[in-house]
Amino acid sequence: VRGARAFAASYVQPTSTAVSEWAAGKMPYLYQIDAAFADDRYSNGPISLQGCGPFALDMVYIDLTGDTSMGPIEMAAYATSNGYSTDRNGSASASSLRAALQAGKDVICVMGPGTFTRVGHFIALDGLDADGRAIVHDSNSYLRSHQSWDLNLIVSEMSCAWALSVA
Repeated sequence: VRGARAFAASYVQPTSTAVSEWAAGKMPYLYQIDAAFADDRYSNGPISLQGCGPFALDMVYIDLTGDTSMGPIEMAAYATSNGYSTDRNGSASASSLRAALQAGKDVICVMGPGTFTRVGHFIALDGLDADGRAIVHDSNSYLRSHQSWDLNLIVSEMSCAWALSVA
């Protein structure tokens, strides 16, 4: 029964945090599979399948700046017009991610195949819970966004990460 509930919950049609609730210091949940965005185009395909990069960046951008003029569709257009891609390499450790999150920084991770994706995916980290587990904002999953995650698992499946803050 527990497995069946988890399976069903993974198909919840999520609704993103309303623009009226976007604010600095409060990372919104933005879902590329939200019906409000899902059919928009990005990178020669539907944003519901390919929009994780701009969505992760937008969640962090809103959290750091409180700027509500740059939603996920605008962020996708910005990424497209400026030629940003995910072909960079890099690495991080669980301890470096923990230090960044404890310092109040947001982190964007590029995930490889595993728990979060079959191919490749971006997620945003918004701090640590009381048990020291990562608070994940996954633009493609309500279920994965509403549980905390072990940093060692995240590091084992990611190809690179960026810690971001406003100076």
